[in-house]
Amino acid sequence: MMEAAWPGAGDDGSLPGYRREFGRRWTAMPKVLVSRTRASAGHNTTVVGGDDDAIEQLAAIRADTDGAICVGGPTVATALLRAGLLDELLLYVHPAVLGSGRALFDSPHGPVLCDLVESTDFDNGVALRRYAVQGAR
Repeated sequence: MMEAAWPGAGDDGSLPGYRREFGRRWTAMPKVLVSRTRASAGHNTTVVGGDDDAIEQLAAIRADTDGAICVGGPTVATALLRAGLLDELLLYVHPAVLGSGRALFDSPHGPVLCDLVESTDFDNGVALRRYAVQGAR
């Protein structure tokens, strides 16, 4: 979804300026795709997984990276929580009850204890809760 939308957005004059800017930033930003099926991806993307241990590959990338790394997706996030590799969770709560769909995390095998670091409420009813994960390495 991302790779189809954002690379061309930076030069699309029909889009608002903030979307063009996001497209330029998204395309330039280094990314890591965790996949069992893909071996390559464009747009400054490294692919990990396949037959190798993706968590160990991600741990090595994390060790060699300065600054923040963002993770999306319940399967990868849960695996990183289990390995102690997530030190913060940023949870955006939207004012909607869906009633079904994918869980936020797969079963993390025990409680994940967190400390609230930041709480922000936006005008549209969305709330951001930022937590530090206790015991992260």
